[in-house]
Order: sequence, then structure tokens, then C-alpha cells
Amino acid sequence: IYFTKGTMGFLIILTLFLMLDIILEKKVSSKLIGFIVLIIIFLNFNKIKPYFIYGISFIDINSTIEYAIRIIAFMSLTYFFSNRYKVELVSKYIVKYSNILLLEIIVSQIYLIYLFISGKGYTQTWGLKNYVGPYMTPHTYAYSIIIMIIMIEILFLIKRSNKIMFLYIFPVLSSFLCGARTPVMMMFIIFIIIRKFKTNTIVINTRFKIKNILIVLGIMIIITLFSNEIIKMIINSNIVTKFIETASEQNFDNGRVEYWNICMKSYLQSDILRQLLGNGIYSTVLDIKNSLGYEIWAHSDWVDIINSYGLIIVIIYTSLYINYFIKLRKWSGKKYMITFLGMAFIFLSTYNGIINYTHFLFVFCYISILALECSKEELE
Repeated sequence: IYFTKGTMGFLIILTLFLMLDIILEKKVSSKLIGFIVLIIIFLNFNKIKPYFIYGISFIDINSTIEYAIRIIAFMSLTYFFSNRYKVELVSKYIVKYSNILLLEIIVSQIYLIYLFISGKGYTQTWGLKNYVGPYMTPHTYAYSIIIMIIMIEILFLIKRSNKIMFLYIFPVLSSFLCGARTPVMMMFIIFIIIRKFKTNTIVINTRFKIKNILIVLGIMIIITLFSNEIIKMIINSNIVTKFIETASEQNFDNGRVEYWNICMKSYLQSDILRQLLGNGIYSTVLDIKNSLGYEIWAHSDWVDIINSYGLIIVIIYTSLYINYFIKLRKWSGKKYMITFLGMAFIFLSTYNGIINYTHFLFVFCYISILALECSKEELE
């Protein structure tokens, strides 16, 4: 989860197994959709020549393959993990090895704290010194802590221990220093949705204990002594600073609307075949570079996919996305939690994107397991 090296290799293997599972299904529609997706993506490999002619720095054959794998993985994961039976097969191993998962999170947080204290986990981005942990960019770190808080909540449901809640502290506080506004905002929204709308039937031991009183008093004393510093830290944090700077420059969307207009104009000017089958992988980067002179992607999954792969793939993508949350909502019984989570993720896909963050695609596995554990708890 916390290191990107090897993540793509694992994702490729997982995607192959998931696609094989889909193609071997008895449903003719599943097989047909699977073949359509693979064929259209393969066709778009023949359209990457302009990127090398124009010399776009971060696009090569490896990045192109990765981009193709990510869109296939997204569709495979949302389809596979919308099935309760299949989620139960995976979940039983999460429950069985929950102690290892807990240890992994604790060790990871110790390492993240070390990078935080030692100063090795920072990078200079947007004129700010941002905390990124072991990653290269603030957004990659922000997306990783969204996964982390979902994993912590799963462990909380399995272990039924309030001590698990202490694992939320560092991810939440460090998010203020990473500077990636959209995913951090979504992290807080997702955190609130889960805490508010999940089941509230956990049996908690409320007997009087001196230890509990001392812990509460200790926290209150720390907050009292350092309240001014905590307030200053939040006010002067990278997230707040970036919000203020973009608002004062009347550029709150950081150029997103302009990117979308450029890319959609290019798409609408394409011939009907390209509109259906796509202009080629990373075509949005080329469109923006031709218009603005610098390399950046569209910062929206829908804009990126419809340009890269065409209308057919964007319809399949949207259908699988919505179907995933509808099925989870149905079999988990947590209608409000899943509905609001679905809205949050669709907003994140629209305003910043999901498919360009390889490690984040595994989030659909964890959301399904969270929904399953919540439904189990409701029955208990």
C-alpha cells in the first residue's frame, strides 16, 4: 500500500486473474464487455506515435502500458468486488490475518513518523514544502491515507477495540501538510461518512477505570497547553495556504475547467470513429500541451477516458462504477454510508481522478470488505 515499487507488477497479475474470471463467467454480457474493453484499449496503442514526436517527457511505452492496465484494473475490480460472495472469499483472509494487517499499519506509521521528524519525507511542490512520506508527490500520499483510514476502520470492526482509533491521529494531522487539496478534502469527507453512517452497535466496555480517566485528562492537558500551536499549525498548514492562494488569485480550480474545455473541444472536433473509439492513450496531455505549452493531464477521469478511449469505454466505465455502489448498497444494508461514499468517489473521479493513481485502485477491495463487515455487525 505505501510503496509504489512492485505495485504495478502486482496489479498486472491481479488484473489478469480478474479478467480471466470475468471471461469464464456464464454471463454472455460479461464476456462481451470484457472483449470490447480489451479490443478498444489495444486499438489505442496504435495512436501513441504523436507523443514521441512532440517529445512529451513522462510518456513512454511503459507508462502507456501502465495507463492501459489501470483502466482495465479499475473495471475488473469494481465488477469483481461488487459481488458479495467474492468479497466474502477475500474478507475471510483479511479477518484471519488481521493481526498482520494491524502490524503492517503500525510499522508503516512508525516509518511515516520517522520521515516526518527526520525531514526526509518532504518535497518542494507549488512553492510549498509538502509532506509526501515515501512518495514523490503530495497527491500520491493523500490517496494512500484515504486507503489507510478505510483499513483502520476495517480493523476497528474486526478487533472491536477503541485503541485502534489512535491510528487515525497521524494520517489526519499529516494530511494538513501534504498540500493536495482535493484528495485530502475527500479523505475527511470519507472519514466522516464512515464514522457517522456505519453501524453503531459495537459493544463497548464503559466500566469506570482510573486508566481511562487519566488518558482523557492527559489529552485535555495536551490540547490546553498546545492549543495555540495546534491552531497555528492548521491555519498555516499547506492545505489552508493553498486554498487561500488559489482563492485570492481567482483560480480555485487550479486550471481544471480550462483543461476540460481544451480536451472536450478536441474530442468534439474528432471524427465519429475517434469519438466512439478514442484519440489514443494520453491524448489529453497532447491537447493541453498544444494549447498551453506545458504537459499535464486533464485531472478528470471522465474527460481523460472519453478522449483516450472514446464514448464506448466511458459508458462501460460509468456503468461499472455506478453498478459497484448500487450492489454494495443493496447487499450491505448500509444505504446511507454507501450512497455518500459513492458520491464522494464520483466527485473525486470528476475533479481530480482515480485511475492515474495505481496504488489507489485497491481501495475498491477495501470498501467492499468494509461494507461486508458493517453488514455482519448489523446482523449481530
